[in-house]
Amino acid sequence: MDNVVLEEIRNVDGKKVCRVDAKHKLIEIVQKGIRTLIHFRDDGTLEIKNEKVA
Repeated sequence: MDNVVLEEIRNVDGKKVCRVDAKHKLIEIVQKGIRTLIHFRDDGTLEIKNEKVA
């Protein structure tokens, strides 16, 4: 995926919950040193990747 632009989503306390790219149907969640990417594919399936971040 090229030209992914992630927009921050914040809760009512102003804390970042996740980042999303609606065009590419992508959600990024970083919590406790683990990055989770969720990609909603056109065929209705999900692609989920987890990785440690430095």
